[in-house]
Amino acid sequence: SAERERSGALAKSTVEQVLARVLAEYRKRLDPAARELIVRRAGSDTAILGSEVEKLCLLVGERTTIAEADVRLSFPDLAESWVFDLTAALAARDGAKALPVLRSLFTQGEPPLRLV
Repeated sequence: SAERERSGALAKSTVEQVLARVLAEYRKRLDPAARELIVRRAGSDTAILGSEVEKLCLLVGERTTIAEADVRLSFPDLAESWVFDLTAALAARDGAKALPVLRSLFTQGEPPLRLV
């Protein structure tokens, strides 16, 4: 019974509830940029979202704050918003932004033909 957007994606309030529950359990915080990125990448399944946030909490180890770089490193784009990140970087001819997104997609197992 998760609240959803018209597109079927999880509503921001639902994502925030999942984040609050998992982050409290692991005693972690998100920096604002990391939170924004997770909200964009949240997708439509609360169980998968919760699982990915738990993995993220484990990834940072003893650190209490999760940074945007941590999210980019290990949190898959469940909403496939990567296309906007990648196309924006390519349109701006910003290889420094496009390359990490591309690497992340390959690491996540994204088929190269789909990226073309």
